[in-house]
Amino acid sequence: MRYIVPTEITDAMFVSSSVPENDHAAWSAITAYVLGDRVIRTATHSIYERLVPGTTATAPEADTVNWARVGPTNRWAMLDGAVGTVTSATDSISVVLQPGVVRGLALLDLDVDGITVTMTVGGDVVYTRTINPIASQEDCDNYFDYFFSAIERQRVVIFSDLPPYGDCELAIVATGAGTVSIGSCVLGAMYELGTALAGATTGIIDYSRKMVDDFGVVTVAERSYSKRMSLPLMLSTRAVDVAALRLAKVRAKPVVWIGSESIDSLVVYGFVKDWSVDIPGLTISTCTLEIEGLV
Repeated sequence: MRYIVPTEITDAMFVSSSVPENDHAAWSAITAYVLGDRVIRTATHSIYERLVPGTTATAPEADTVNWARVGPTNRWAMLDGAVGTVTSATDSISVVLQPGVVRGLALLDLDVDGITVTMTVGGDVVYTRTINPIASQEDCDNYFDYFFSAIERQRVVIFSDLPPYGDCELAIVATGAGTVSIGSCVLGAMYELGTALAGATTGIIDYSRKMVDDFGVVTVAERSYSKRMSLPLMLSTRAVDVAALRLAKVRAKPVVWIGSESIDSLVVYGFVKDWSVDIPGLTISTCTLEIEGLV
């Protein structure tokens, strides 16, 4: 079982993107805005909506009276560290970063036909790997479903074998037919906790509301949900203190938890809600992790 501690992507690490940052017009201090007008600020890579008609000399990110932040720009959505925002484009997305030393990369909430990650150092390619996220149809039990059912795609792709170069450029290229989208690009240091055992459970926490009125009529207000996962681990008793220290360090930090690279449901971007270690002897111990995803 591994986890990736995200590196915050700053402007200094950002090299290029094929996605333009032109969702709306850039904010101007001399423009008279009406209620509902939207602008972008490339300084914060955010979209803002006007709350009060008029002009103001204060930038939107510092003026919460007249402006409300709507979300990230399309270019920056995959890099904002949040769940529920996506970067989308037609046919392909290409992003180049200089993130420093990173060992793991998780691409979440994907809708692509292919992903290629290439690392270069001084112009030389030191790593390249292509993953086709189209799911296998081995479980189809008839020819009709095999040929005519909708193509299912993996929503999560993990690159856990990146070499540790501090002066590297990392290029991420997603391709597909039509609209291509990436929800989250999480990269950073990767750590090993132990060996995942049989008995993992996964599910969701649904924040939708089901309301029943006096006449028995049910109304459903659909809202977001978060993933959850319970994962039993086996680890050396000598490594218990190290594991406990690592878990304590990320207790209030969103992390990509990887129970299995081949099962999307066992990859959760969120917090460790609870954990406990059972030390039955001097050789082998067990640990149970309770993970709750971001909304």
